[in-house]
Amino acid sequence: VNIGAVLRVAPIKDVKTLIQAFAQAKEQRDDLKLWIMGPWEEERDYAEECFQMVSAYGVKDVVFTDRVDVTQYLGRMDMTILTSISEGQPLTILLRCQYALQLRAIDRIGIIKSRLSLIDRER
Repeated sequence: VNIGAVLRVAPIKDVKTLIQAFAQAKEQRDDLKLWIMGPWEEERDYAEECFQMVSAYGVKDVVFTDRVDVTQYLGRMDMTILTSISEGQPLTILLRCQYALQLRAIDRIGIIKSRLSLIDRER
């Protein structure tokens, strides 16, 4: 099961929570693979902490792609995931619609439910 996260590796995107959640899920299902698609150079220290977390948890199947053309990856995803603390324009939600993917999100930002409702209504 391929899980895609389209984001910058930065504290506002809460990648650490994503890694923790994936590590827990991986204990239950060995067929999971997490694709973190997006740049990490802007917040290099935070990114290094994230890379170290993956190693410390000993979790396999976490791929940091760096900056890529996400359209080359999303067709292979079974779902997308969003863990952002704050989001202006949630690209993951918009891409989820284009590729008809399931979405898992933490709605701490108060916009996911309203935007999904609006997007799904327009489909």
